[in-house]
Amino acid sequence: MIKSQGMRTPKPGFGRLLEIYRHNNWMSQTELAEALNRRGFAISVSAINRYESGLRNPPLDFVVSASACLKLSPEQESALVMALFEDYSQKFWRDYKEALEKFK
Repeated sequence: MIKSQGMRTPKPGFGRLLEIYRHNNWMSQTELAEALNRRGFAISVSAINRYESGLRNPPLDFVVSASACLKLSPEQESALVMALFEDYSQKFWRDYKEALEKFK
């Protein structure tokens, strides 16, 4: 968590962080998709859009390839991986709670 004037604000999720890093590199979603495809990672612009909007979580090899395309520092790549892990964890717990409710 980031502290701001005594209040805690949540860290950005994976999608928002990916979008920030992409914008910092002056890349559009289309340009990122093209760069990933050139590196051998087949992906569509709509898939990147779903990742950034939080509708889908990407596989880890996407994070590695996107980090290389965006020329992220090791710290930035780690932040992206941790954000993805947190998103997966939140989804896991939501799914688990839903499953528990079904059997009560």
